[in-house]
Amino acid sequence: MTTELFFLNKVKDFYFLNQNGVYEIRNPKKWLKNKTTENFGKTLDAEYCAKKVMIFLDKLLLEKKFNCVHDFSKTALGEICYNLQIIKDDHINNLSHSLCINLSTLIPYFHIHVLELKRNKTNFSKWSGIPTRNIMLEKKSYKSEIDSLKKILTVDLFLNEFPDFLVQKKIPEIYTNDIRKGEFTFYNAFFQREYDTR
Repeated sequence: MTTELFFLNKVKDFYFLNQNGVYEIRNPKKWLKNKTTENFGKTLDAEYCAKKVMIFLDKLLLEKKFNCVHDFSKTALGEICYNLQIIKDDHINNLSHSLCINLSTLIPYFHIHVLELKRNKTNFSKWSGIPTRNIMLEKKSYKSEIDSLKKILTVDLFLNEFPDFLVQKKIPEIYTNDIRKGEFTFYNAFFQREYDTR
C-alpha cells in the first residue's frame, strides 16, 4: 500500500457525504496511544502532546531568538488541529517568521513549517499580504529548532511526521461547506482549513 493510499483510506474513515450533499467528519473521536517503555508509561493524546510542545517553545523564548509564543488552536470549537506557533519579528526587514507546529487530533501525526509574513513599512502591526510558507527558512535559519521539535514529537511523544508531499495534494472527490470540490487537500482533512494561517 502506498503512503497516499494509506492516508486516503484514513480520510474515508472520517468523512462522509451528508444529506445536504457535502462531506462532514463522521467520527471526530480523538486518537489515544497507550505507551509503556522502561522510562515511560502514559496514555498520550494530542492535548498532552500540545502541552509538551508549548513547554519547549517557552524555553526557546529564553534564548531571545523569538519574540512570543501563541496557541492559535480552536479545538474547543471543533477544529481538528492544535496550531502552536513561536514568532520572530524582524523590524529591520519588516517581516515576521512563524515556526508552526500542527498536531492532528484525528491521527497521531504532526506537521511543522515556517510562515513568512510581510509587514507594513510604516505600521509594523499591519500585514502586507498574507503569510506564505518559506521552505528555505525551514532548511537553514530554523533547522536546529525544527530538528529539536521533531525529536520531541517522534522520540519522546511517539508521533509520526505527516508526509510533506501530501500537504498540498488535493482529494478531488471530497468537498465541504467551506472548501469547494477540487480544492480539498490531505492537509485540510487532518489539520486545518487554511495552511498559511496564523
